Amino acid sequence: MVVDNQIDLGHCWLPYRQLNNLIKNSIRDGSLQACSKLESALIKHKADFISAMKNAPKNSLHREVVRNACNDGITIIENQNKLKKVIPQDMVNEALLLSDLFNLNELNALELLITGQNQLSRFPDMSRGTVAVLYYYDSKKNLLSALQTLIQVSSGRSWTSKLSKEISRCINRFVNELKEESIVIRCCNILNEFDIKREYDMLETNRGLGPYRYRKQVFDTMKDIRKITANIIFNYSAQTYLSTKEMFSIFELVQNKSCLESTYLDTVTTELLLSMLYALDVSFIQELEDDEQRQSATIDACWWIKNGNAFAEFVSKLDESEFVIKSIKPIIRLAVSLNLKTLSMYSLPGLDLVEIDEEKLIDRAIEENVFENINQLLAQNKHLYSEEFFVHKIHSIICDMIMNMSHKIKELRDKADESGIILNALSAESIKPFTNLSQASLQFDKFLRFLATFYHADPYGLSNDFWLNVDQQQIHSKSVLSRQQVLHKFVRSLHESFFPQLLHAAVIKFFRSLARHSPFNVFNLIKNTSFHTSIQFSISSFSETLNDYLNTVRGSDNTERISASFSLSVGFNNHIHQHVQNQGNRRKLATTADVESICAIVNLLEEIVQNDRTCCVAIAENQQYLFIPIMVSILRCAVSRELKAQILKCFAAFSTVSSVSNIIWREIETILPRYNQSGMLSHPKLWQNGIAIEIEEIEVKNEEYPITIAFLELMNTLFSHLESRMTIHQMSSSESCFKFIIDSILLKTSYRIFKNENEKWIVMKLAYQLLLNIVQRCDFIEGLTPRMLAVFSQILQENLLFRHIISSLEESVTYLEVNYNQPTLKDYDHGPQQTCRFVEQCTVTILSLLREVCQRQDLFFESIRGAAGLCLSTFVKFDSLFNNINPRTNRQDRLVILFRMLPFSSEIAIHTLRLLRSLCDANFEMTYLCLMQCCSNVQNPLLKSEQFNQMFVECLERDSQELRKETLLFIDTYLGQGSATSKYTFAHKLIGIESKLFSLKNVSLFCQSYTCLHSILSLFDGSIIEWQDLLEERKLGMHIIYKLCSSVHTNEIVLRVLRSSYEFNLQYLKFWNRLTVTQFAMDQKLVESLLFEITYFLKILAIDIRITSEQKLQSYCSSYVSFLFKETKKPRILGFLYPFVFEHDHPTMQSFDYFDSKELQKTILESLNVDKTIDLPLLHQKLFNEIRALGTQIGLSSSSLLREEIKKIMLYCTSVNQSIEMVKQKSEFIESWCELVQVIILCSCLAGSGMEQEMQSRYLAEINLELINRIMDPSTNDHFYRSISSTILIASWALNEIDSKSVTNISSCIRSIMHVLENSSLIWSKQKRARINFYASLLYLFRLLPPLLFKELRFSSNLLDKFTRDILAGHEVAKMLAISILNRCDCTNWLNELILNGSLKQLLLSLLSDEREIRANKYEFIKAFYVFESKMMLLLIIFSSTNVDYLLNGLLNNLDLVQTLESLQCFDMYPYLICENPVCFKMFVYILRLMITITTISNNRQIISEFGSFISAHSILHDLIRLAPTIKESVNGSELLLLVSRLIGRLVLNVNRTLQTNFIGLLPLFCSGEQSLASTDGQIVFIILNACVQLVSSNATDQPLFEPSLSYTDSRLYCKHNLGLLVSIIHRCTTRSNDLAESIAIIESALYLLWTHFNMYFSMSTTTADLSLELMQDIDLLRSQAESTFNEVFFAKIQSVSGANNNVFIDALSRRIKRIVYLKHTHSFSLTSIANDSTCPKSQIFLRN
Repeated sequence: MVVDNQIDLGHCWLPYRQLNNLIKNSIRDGSLQACSKLESALIKHKADFISAMKNAPKNSLHREVVRNACNDGITIIENQNKLKKVIPQDMVNEALLLSDLFNLNELNALELLITGQNQLSRFPDMSRGTVAVLYYYDSKKNLLSALQTLIQVSSGRSWTSKLSKEISRCINRFVNELKEESIVIRCCNILNEFDIKREYDMLETNRGLGPYRYRKQVFDTMKDIRKITANIIFNYSAQTYLSTKEMFSIFELVQNKSCLESTYLDTVTTELLLSMLYALDVSFIQELEDDEQRQSATIDACWWIKNGNAFAEFVSKLDESEFVIKSIKPIIRLAVSLNLKTLSMYSLPGLDLVEIDEEKLIDRAIEENVFENINQLLAQNKHLYSEEFFVHKIHSIICDMIMNMSHKIKELRDKADESGIILNALSAESIKPFTNLSQASLQFDKFLRFLATFYHADPYGLSNDFWLNVDQQQIHSKSVLSRQQVLHKFVRSLHESFFPQLLHAAVIKFFRSLARHSPFNVFNLIKNTSFHTSIQFSISSFSETLNDYLNTVRGSDNTERISASFSLSVGFNNHIHQHVQNQGNRRKLATTADVESICAIVNLLEEIVQNDRTCCVAIAENQQYLFIPIMVSILRCAVSRELKAQILKCFAAFSTVSSVSNIIWREIETILPRYNQSGMLSHPKLWQNGIAIEIEEIEVKNEEYPITIAFLELMNTLFSHLESRMTIHQMSSSESCFKFIIDSILLKTSYRIFKNENEKWIVMKLAYQLLLNIVQRCDFIEGLTPRMLAVFSQILQENLLFRHIISSLEESVTYLEVNYNQPTLKDYDHGPQQTCRFVEQCTVTILSLLREVCQRQDLFFESIRGAAGLCLSTFVKFDSLFNNINPRTNRQDRLVILFRMLPFSSEIAIHTLRLLRSLCDANFEMTYLCLMQCCSNVQNPLLKSEQFNQMFVECLERDSQELRKETLLFIDTYLGQGSATSKYTFAHKLIGIESKLFSLKNVSLFCQSYTCLHSILSLFDGSIIEWQDLLEERKLGMHIIYKLCSSVHTNEIVLRVLRSSYEFNLQYLKFWNRLTVTQFAMDQKLVESLLFEITYFLKILAIDIRITSEQKLQSYCSSYVSFLFKETKKPRILGFLYPFVFEHDHPTMQSFDYFDSKELQKTILESLNVDKTIDLPLLHQKLFNEIRALGTQIGLSSSSLLREEIKKIMLYCTSVNQSIEMVKQKSEFIESWCELVQVIILCSCLAGSGMEQEMQSRYLAEINLELINRIMDPSTNDHFYRSISSTILIASWALNEIDSKSVTNISSCIRSIMHVLENSSLIWSKQKRARINFYASLLYLFRLLPPLLFKELRFSSNLLDKFTRDILAGHEVAKMLAISILNRCDCTNWLNELILNGSLKQLLLSLLSDEREIRANKYEFIKAFYVFESKMMLLLIIFSSTNVDYLLNGLLNNLDLVQTLESLQCFDMYPYLICENPVCFKMFVYILRLMITITTISNNRQIISEFGSFISAHSILHDLIRLAPTIKESVNGSELLLLVSRLIGRLVLNVNRTLQTNFIGLLPLFCSGEQSLASTDGQIVFIILNACVQLVSSNATDQPLFEPSLSYTDSRLYCKHNLGLLVSIIHRCTTRSNDLAESIAIIESALYLLWTHFNMYFSMSTTTADLSLELMQDIDLLRSQAESTFNEVFFAKIQSVSGANNNVFIDALSRRIKRIVYLKHTHSFSLTSIANDSTCPKSQIFLRN
């Protein structure tokens, strides 16, 4: 025989939870795909459903396999991977023990145990066996829960679902198939066999239960199994028609397994009894229209019709059976009789066979006290109201009783009347009534009390069926309308009847139950007296009854007390005396009103006024019926404490209306506690009549506190109204009440004895609620009121009140720890479990109070700053108070008390986390205090490290969505600002990061901790359907992960876990891709709800890519790039840019009737926050202040309309805030997307993934074009421009870096950007940064464009005009980039336009403002300097253009160039800052270059003359020439001297003689020394020599420039040098002709100057007679020196240079010089002869230049 010796983990125990989730998700989805998945899952698990709670039987062969697994091993299948593993012996023993405990197959037991082993990380302090037990029961529960969900959404006879046809058909078919497989019988067997107590005892005996709350968790799971099973039976009973066998199975359960919980049925019994009632139900027959339909429906449905004896058998069995709870039998008998009565009303086949008298049945049920039983077991049963169809069934029974058994109702009424008469007569004779009379006659009273209890607790408003005017617009069937008429007639008959006193309380209570949902109808009923002049149940009768009772209870012995304590108003006294005279015959002093009736009247009034504002005002302000003064008078009398408490509660209901609250204050003022100046309670006479003595004396002695509770409820309501509406006297009274509540009620609860422990917590809850309401109304705008000051000053101190708050919290925690986790068989218990609810409510109130105070403590400190008589040092903030020593424990554990509350109810945990978050928001140091206190209080087992983390993990995984959100917000807050937080915080501990911030706990199979991080990551598991319920949690979870990844201390370890253990980023990308390609991408709202989450995921991905790139982890980067770019034709990363993200429209404001639109818009603008959202509370207050300012000018109707209009305004403003928030989210999404793209580009991920340059260029160009198209779309919101333009800039840079050859794409990008710049008005008005980014992008793209295509790029006049505006008046960076764009382009495209529109002159003038700003900043490198530099570069290009020189020459006179340059003070300042300030140097250089450029291209003699005069008039160039030796040795000195030389050389003919002489005097500086005639020196020498040539050629000087001597000495002291310098220059040039580029030009100039000077000197000697002797001697010496100097060697050197360069001009000059020297005939060689020398064409050009 082949034995299966392998275990498939996740096959048997874990799938049921997944099945449960799949069913719920499929129901919500409703698609065909979901239907297909659901159908497959149901077919797969059908056998599991049929055999629910049955285990696979034990097998001896399997047992042997498991026993040998410790030696031979066993194959384990996990995640489709097979692994043979040896099982330890202790695990084998545990598996066999589990098999024996649960009668379970051995392999399944081992699988269960291994599952428990794998899940140990989630259950600290537990063993694998106890975890296995927990999963065993949890799997059973999930399977039954899945079946419960299926039946609840199926369509049947009681309700129909709104599912899609496919899903509904699939579920209905499967549910019916299960019913045919006897699933109902199986569920009955489960309830019959599954004994919780037996199971629990078995587990406890075998140590199968874990510690602490895990015991209760197992126990609660067992109870849930029973509850779910019972609910399955109920759903089948309500939706289908049960068979006889099924019916009797349920009957046996009700008979033998029923249980009471306190005085009513428990949950399981309730559901089983209602199942029985639904199974017997035939009310559907009444809905059918004709007998034929009734007959066919009845035959098909009713099992007792199919079998005529079945029903008689059931009734017979009912009579013979003995129920565990005997009170159930009359209820079933009542239901049977009503159904028989319904059937008897119609002619149905087979009904004649049933010979049962329904009248006898119902009589017997009534005799068995059926109404009292149903009232006790069901109407007072809280489980009944948890399910709508439970309530509907009881309501149906009531309706059938009133409609079909009206004669029986009348019979009961008659008996009650007779009994009332007899009882009154016996009472008058002081005879004790006999028991059988009172019991038999009070059935109608019990019936009415049952109705009152049921409809008062009914949450679904079924009592509206008693009124004809309810839901008139809703279409009803004839049967429903008929039912309403009968029910309404029943109510009217009660109102108009005269009942004995015995029934008054029951009737009034019934009216009160109707007033819960229809207060106005009840008020109209009791107010209407048209039928009779006097009605027992009218408002006038109630008033008389109360008045009679007042006159009775006050008596003669109370006269003095009343007169001393209270003087009634004159009107009220007159009313009473007149009433006594008129009604004296109807009232006898000896008669006392029934106290229960009085309480019922008070309760009825309370119910009406509490639920209807109009009725409240009508009753309170009615002068005919003075209910409030009468009830105040009753309060002063010696009546029962219960009545006084009811009256105070009634006053609390009245006080909900502000106008009525003033009446209440005025009437009860004299009975309220009051303090004298010494702080003691005053007025001893009033003490006896007032509330204070009741609270301080009487209730304390009785240890019961109903008056205290009612008084606190009243004060809570009265204090809720604005204090500004109270008089000074009322304010004083309210302060006394407030002090009394704190000192005499709240603070004394610690040591008072309470007979009923619930009252203690209710008193504390109401007292703290009062403080909470006061704090919540504090806005500190209108200053501090005394009451607000009292609350804050007492809480923000280490005093009695704050210590009472902490001790109350500690007491509640201790109580809940003892009772909350204690297993109990009862679902709801009036013992500890009920008290737990009151403790929870009190705790929540205290936590809310602390949170509100914490949020407002800073405002409080600001408001009292500088206040007289208050010292700030007296008050302490919460961060210090919670860090103080706890007097009860003598430890710092106040924060620990808060953390101990987390394992309790979700509501407590939510408010605890909110308080802790507020503490951290107030002071971030709180996170370190939490860490310190929790680590120092390890003696508490709940605060052990693993258990502590588990508390937060459980909070994250509870069913409460709000709790999950609050836990995530708590972690998010306590993490701080991410990268800005450097310390180890409390949240790091919860995440699992160790204190040194270097390691992170991970989850494995070996018992390591399951932390909050793993729970957060689990939020992102699952398919597309499953995550929709977790949208808010996923948002917060993603933000927490981002904070961890963005922190430099935690990013590496967290990202390592995300990459290695979860593949988080790649899996999320795949999820996002599935979302994009499915129908969800079309759901705009769904994607919008994901934007926040996706935004932070993109940021996380960007961080991961950046870090992996830095760490050279190319495989991860390549996988991301491959997914985002390579795998699809269009990159996925572009597909993630949803079109609707770029579009957004804010809601428009509608017109209002009362508020002017303009004024309203102005008020809204005044209420804006910093982030442009609307401050809704401030706006609401302003609007109400405007209404309040009108005062009595508006009536009551207008006031209500104004309130409605304010609601509409607030709704509009809320939508505006939501719209602003959505724009912000969209903007952040675009920014994060752009950040990701930029990181990918900057980290070279495309190249790192092996992508070729061509593909990189393609993807980058696609990104650019896609983003540009988005911006070009007119619907794109301008908030996104900056991010998009930044990405375009980075992509353009990357294209330039890889030297893209894709000319087409590059050209398209350029043209698109230019189109955007030209046509988008937002780019030029709001989006300055985007414009700058586009400028820079163009510059990068221009570099890639071939030169030939530049000519095709034409700037339109519009775009050029915008460029010009940016250049002249834009931001500094925009100026530079715009100038750079013009510089980069061919100037022919834009220069003409720039010149003609006058922008050139403005450009020149703008240099002055830039220079002033630079000068003001002491010539520092600032933005203005770079702008100045850019403008100068543009001007240089403009004035160096040869294409428009004709335009420039015509415009130079109008540009005021010289005047502009003259105004630049930096030109004159430079000599003072020489070699010290680089900014000034650069500015000076640019000015020189501009002047050189202008004078070079211009032929305008006037401009040249003006420049010559300008530099002659300024000493700047003289000073530079003088300092030339120093400047030459400085950095950039040669460059400066070269520019100066060029400028003077160009203007040498137009400067003064001094500058000419000094300029020529620079020649020796650059011709002497070993380094002479270097590159720059050679240029300067040539410029100087060329200037000398110009002077000589133009006859600008009549004197020779050089002395007549050829003996040159290296001296720099002479200002006038001899001709030997020229000879020396020629010698140097001939020796360095190959190194010196200007050697030929220098030789030419030097030879020319030698020749001209020889001519001048030699002709002087022959033609001039008045030469000085010295000059004649010098000329003679020159002649002699010339012969020796200009020899053949000299000319040979020159010839070698000229011959090599074929320079004819040098040869010609050499020949002329030879002739002069050797022939001495200077008169025959003139300048003209050389100029006309035909052998030297260059000579003519040379002379012209």
